[in-house]
Amino acid sequence: MHNDISASSITTNPPNLLASYFYGYAKRYYQANTLEKGKGYWIKTNQSGTITLTALSKQSNTIYSETVDESWPMLIFRDRKGNEQRLYLASNYEKSKYELPPIPPAGSFDIRFENDKYVEEFNSQTKNVLVTCDADELEIEARNLDFKLINQIESEDKSALIRDSEKKIIETKNLSSLKIEPIIQVKYYELMQNYPNPFNSITKISFSIPKEELVEIKLYNILGQEVKTIISKKFLNGIHSVYLDASELTSGIYIYKIQAGNFTDNKKLILIK
Repeated sequence: MHNDISASSITTNPPNLLASYFYGYAKRYYQANTLEKGKGYWIKTNQSGTITLTALSKQSNTIYSETVDESWPMLIFRDRKGNEQRLYLASNYEKSKYELPPIPPAGSFDIRFENDKYVEEFNSQTKNVLVTCDADELEIEARNLDFKLINQIESEDKSALIRDSEKKIIETKNLSSLKIEPIIQVKYYELMQNYPNPFNSITKISFSIPKEELVEIKLYNILGQEVKTIISKKFLNGIHSVYLDASELTSGIYIYKIQAGNFTDNKKLILIK
């Protein structure tokens, strides 16, 4: 390549061969609109084919695109050197896209979901974020949603709440990952049916609360006798899940009951061994 090449002038055979943007690297990955002479770039393809680079073409081609909506819930990670990475949550998006190049070497700046993408599905589940950073601190800003941050070098009891438009500083020494949990605002109390049901040994129980409450869930046998306390702790507004380990119990029908403020409800579950 004797000259710089505009990414929009590149052609492929077959068409739609590319499955990502062109990425350059300079201590961090960046989307490259221009391929500079003498530099290397990363690109993903969805099949075998040819990529033609030409500086003579005046035609502008849209060979690949990814749609990002800035109204999506997001976390923005920044270091003091001016590096920035945005991670998004989305409900309706093309799950085959948004892939980043392979994790760069130590000393780089790179923040991504553990599936190597920068967009993940928007739900109440905890997401694992991989962190590569040579700075001592990271600034994290939340937009369009509240999040819970769980630092992997601390216990979950020390997790931090970061609200929409709020910024927090976290230490990155020995930090290789952290967990984020979207806090989905709900306006009602609900106890959901456990899943799976029937189950063998372990099952998940989900519930929603509209404000911070002390939540207690207890398990009873069919005679109404208390068997065990499944959970007793404070939860923030949102949808939450806990797990029941019934490996020490005998097969049968049980009842689990929730108490959260003035709200109570109960459901049956079936343990089969």
